[in-house]
Amino acid sequence: MLLLAALALAGCGPAVATSAGTSGPGGHWIPAGTMLHAREFASATKLADGRVLVTGGISANQRIPVAEIFNPTTKTWSEAGALQTPRTGDVPVLLHSGKVMVIGGYDGKKALASTEIFDPATLTWSAGPPLHQARTSFAALTLKDGRVLVVAGYDGTNDLSETELYDPKANAWAVGPSLPAAISGESVWQLANGNVLVAGGQTSSKGVEVFIKSCELFHPGTNTWSSTGDLSQAYVSWALAALPNQRVLLDGEFVASNYSGGLLQKPHVEAYDPGTGSWGPIDQMLTIRLSFSLDTLGNGEVLAAGGLAKSSAFPLRTAELYNPATGHWSPTASMAHARQAAASTTLSDGTVLVAGGVGSNLSSITSAEIFVPSQG
Repeated sequence: MLLLAALALAGCGPAVATSAGTSGPGGHWIPAGTMLHAREFASATKLADGRVLVTGGISANQRIPVAEIFNPTTKTWSEAGALQTPRTGDVPVLLHSGKVMVIGGYDGKKALASTEIFDPATLTWSAGPPLHQARTSFAALTLKDGRVLVVAGYDGTNDLSETELYDPKANAWAVGPSLPAAISGESVWQLANGNVLVAGGQTSSKGVEVFIKSCELFHPGTNTWSSTGDLSQAYVSWALAALPNQRVLLDGEFVASNYSGGLLQKPHVEAYDPGTGSWGPIDQMLTIRLSFSLDTLGNGEVLAAGGLAKSSAFPLRTAELYNPATGHWSPTASMAHARQAAASTTLSDGTVLVAGGVGSNLSSITSAEIFVPSQG
């Protein structure tokens, strides 16, 4: 029921193919090896040493238990053990210890309370402490003080307002302060001051799922919530990315009031200003996309890549860049391979890895590539 709200979004642009990849205005793509397992809707977590751990995802409607690691120096992939419970709808977080915790999710029958911890030094998984409440379609992140915040979600029957906090010193979860309302499918973003912005999501009202535009702030110092500025629209699907000056960019492709009519005629992009606690419109993307990758490059630009075009079942190769200095989107190089529902993350050198997803054959793919922005 919450798949749409968990989807990510993206972009457009011409490209010139070369033996090393594709190039175009603003940057170029280079091959990044071949994943060991085809997967879509997987998660990519950058490790402390710069490698990338890819977990979860599905292929041919099967959950994938085996994890793998990408080495950006050698552009190679290697296996990284297997989760004890294959899952989707989970959230992986990088702990301050350098280990990765995979939290909750859905095993095909029920929401999960279990967690699993990956040790990059030994490439092994072990059981972590269980949540107090099973949940999927939730949000989570590691706070600056090392704790992990889990927010709301769906327990298989109801949307949740409850939060939980993981203390790595005690290796245990504690019940946190509840949100004002039960929500699921929301997104979270840690601001420079350590507060956590919760944006979007949906809630049940008289048996009907209602998409919301209200936002909240979590204050780790006091473990309390406060309201902040509303989004201009109630989105059904969206993605977040960092902007300079501590702002947060949100790209929403569906709007709840127009949901029955499909995608908006234009993408809707807005930015959150922590200084004023408000959202404001910014330049709209060039193309309407669903289920694409959205990542901030090392130079501060935002890359949107792949996804599905309006009224099309086939994924796209195209990409586009948002330049915060000019305030505009522009076409950039297209990927070598069309894809949607890919895993992506910003690498230590400021480039962006995009891996797997659904390819042009409408099946999960193993190809991976890296976007390298132009110098200057």
